Amino acid sequence: MKNKNKVISKDAKPKAKKNQGFWLWQFLSSVKLAVVVLFLVAVSCVLGTFILQGRTPQEYVARYGDGWGNFLQTVQFTKVFSAIWFYILLSMLCLNLLVCALKRWRNTILQFGFLATHLSLILIMIGSMVDGIYGRKGAINLLEGQKVQHFYTYDGMKKIPMEFELLLDDFELVKHEPKFELIAYVKKKDKERKISTKVGVVQKVVSSPYKVTVKKYIPDAELKREPINTAKELKNPAVFVQFLNLGRMDSEGWLLAQHRNWYEPLGKGLRIEYVWTKTDEERQKVVSSEIKDDSSENKKEGLLVVNLKDRDRSLEYPFRIGEHYNVGNSEYHIQILEYVGDFSNRQLPIDQQTNDNPAAKIEIHGPDGNEERWLFANYPEWDEMHETKYKNINLLFKAPGSVPGMKHLIRIVQDSNGENVLLYYLDKKKVEEKKWELDKIYNVGDSGYQIKLTKYFQSFGFREEVVQRSDTPNNPAIFVETSGPSGMVSEWLFAKEKRAWWYDDENLALLYQEEREMIKDFKSKLSVLVDGEVVKTKVIEVNDPLSYGGLDFYQANYDPNNPKFSGIQISSHPGIPIVYSGFIILCIGIVFIFYIKPFIKKSRQKKRKEMAHA
Repeated sequence: MKNKNKVISKDAKPKAKKNQGFWLWQFLSSVKLAVVVLFLVAVSCVLGTFILQGRTPQEYVARYGDGWGNFLQTVQFTKVFSAIWFYILLSMLCLNLLVCALKRWRNTILQFGFLATHLSLILIMIGSMVDGIYGRKGAINLLEGQKVQHFYTYDGMKKIPMEFELLLDDFELVKHEPKFELIAYVKKKDKERKISTKVGVVQKVVSSPYKVTVKKYIPDAELKREPINTAKELKNPAVFVQFLNLGRMDSEGWLLAQHRNWYEPLGKGLRIEYVWTKTDEERQKVVSSEIKDDSSENKKEGLLVVNLKDRDRSLEYPFRIGEHYNVGNSEYHIQILEYVGDFSNRQLPIDQQTNDNPAAKIEIHGPDGNEERWLFANYPEWDEMHETKYKNINLLFKAPGSVPGMKHLIRIVQDSNGENVLLYYLDKKKVEEKKWELDKIYNVGDSGYQIKLTKYFQSFGFREEVVQRSDTPNNPAIFVETSGPSGMVSEWLFAKEKRAWWYDDENLALLYQEEREMIKDFKSKLSVLVDGEVVKTKVIEVNDPLSYGGLDFYQANYDPNNPKFSGIQISSHPGIPIVYSGFIILCIGIVFIFYIKPFIKKSRQKKRKEMAHA
């Protein structure tokens, strides 16, 4: 017994020394180490998900404040998956898996599946680290015909050169056939419903007394408006005036006594006014009155004129800075934000500005948000000629005081009895008075300018006709018949106008619009140039890149307002082959564990039984 105990004692002593010599091996193969590292990797992934990654330093400071923003960048929480400490965690996990695999390895074919699965995980993580360290991600914005030899990282902080040039030959944006919808909105219930646009079908607007019927559809419609004399009675007098410069036509248009009754040819120092009076006494008063020219004139209030096109209404409001005005019984209201005496020198204090180019900044509040416009007293056509959000509203601005810089003034005066007078003022002094007739040319003093009145309507209006231009849905329109408490009303609705039509009681609105922009596909034709020679060309799409020089060029985005613009995403993934190898080995290992290993075990058991019976 003594000898036996001594033998055991001798065997135990060297084993203890051996264990002490392999403490690092035991640590690296520890399950506790694997759990801790996996926990830290999981926490890192959570941080990388919830904290914005790869943004500029200014964005982090703006979002999280100076303290937290700088701290997150210092500890690399703003680029978790490419941070050094994250790669160290992955390396520790790889080493732990490798040591565990080697420790449990038995030199037998049945251990192949175990070794393969561990090795595959190690390869996947190594490939990810290689990709994070040596991979590149960035973007290029190109216009057709443009070449570049570099790209920028997503944060725009780093410019990365390429060993070749990239050329955008062509960009194509393919759209689906457009679809259009009719929306009914009931104001009192604050509800909207989609209505069928099928011609001839009577649609009842749910929970309301209204019925809507689409009577006609035109895929490509055009509204033609022809000025006409709508009645023999004096309701809306208007004259058509031609302005001539040295005998040649300069401009022409209608002046309406009750709406826009004046015109100033640009840069001519001339103003033409159409003044209509109800009685002979009023006409005589206008003819005999003189234009005042004193400093107090500049203290007079200006005027803001609002024209609602769909209701043929013109409203006037005093021009007061900061005032809000509700525009009649409509969904709009207007605020006057700013006034400058000279728009070109608006940076100067108001008391140091001249009145050479008076302008006003107006804000319109409506159902589609706010819109700001600049109005110019000397250029009343400015608002009509420029693109606006609310096309239904036309604004005119009359500056405070008299019109500055006006040398010539022509007044076309008329009364209800048919008496006509043409007055000419030079430097605000009347120098000529005569009767006017249609189709006669009148000189504007000795200025070289002339005017000619060619038409006179007692009641100015428009004859409107909607015609079809083509079968292509470029400007769809529907003719809608609506019945309700105020009776039957019909109206044309145009999809491109993007504005609602209101029923007479101001409770029901109808909007005909495109459902949404249906983009089918967008693609770019790219060419790779080396020393000026094209070496590769390909049409790329979202999931079909051009690959060259270790870089992949993907179609990323486009600009709906610029048909020649293409956004290209660039990436290189040198670690992808390693990752794919890892997944292939993982699949082989799983197949071996679940199918091949059981088959080998059964075969061996069968052989043992046969040998036992032999």
